[in-house]
Amino acid sequence: MTTTEVLSFHDISFITLESELDSKPIKFFIGGGEMESFFLNFRNLDDVESEVIPVIDHYLNGNLFAIDNDLTVEGSDYIEVTTLGVRFINKVTLVEDQLVPLDQFKTIAQA
Repeated sequence: MTTTEVLSFHDISFITLESELDSKPIKFFIGGGEMESFFLNFRNLDDVESEVIPVIDHYLNGNLFAIDNDLTVEGSDYIEVTTLGVRFINKVTLVEDQLVPLDQFKTIAQA
């Protein structure tokens, strides 16, 4: 799937606002179900590249052994990366709210 197709499939769009401090554009993630609050915390490309992508790549590269795969951010579901995908688990019910395949999640994170 292309990046556009993945974003459309998960009903994701972006808005760009200008920062009042330095007039630099800031990109905001809208939609995507449970992913929205996750990507509100990971707006900075450097954070995505240093904290999110290595965990995704670990499993995409066929490494089955466990690593620190907890990407939970404050105010969101539990977020766990597995060989199946990125799981968003409700903190109250402990029921999986959303599962995003690894390749699609990586595409979304790099969009």
